[in-house]
Amino acid sequence: MNFGPIKLLFTAVAALLILGPKRLPAALRSFARAIGELKKASAEVTEELKSGLEAEPESSWLAPTPTSRLPQVPRATATEPPPEEELRPGPR
Repeated sequence: MNFGPIKLLFTAVAALLILGPKRLPAALRSFARAIGELKKASAEVTEELKSGLEAEPESSWLAPTPTSRLPQVPRATATEPPPEEELRPGPR
């Protein structure tokens, strides 16, 4: 959010008109307290996530692969390249 001096002044005047001079300081205190608690909670969550990521090595993230009981099929070996006739472009 972009709060320039004009928007800040307009917001202050609107708050003064809505809340009045008696309730405005208490409202600002409670607003500042809520923002402080939000920042503290955000910092705690960030720190917990960082420490959780550093504690576990990356290899433990992956589950072990199950062993297959199916028979192993040999892989295809490289075959001879096709004859040159098949490689030429154009009509056949």
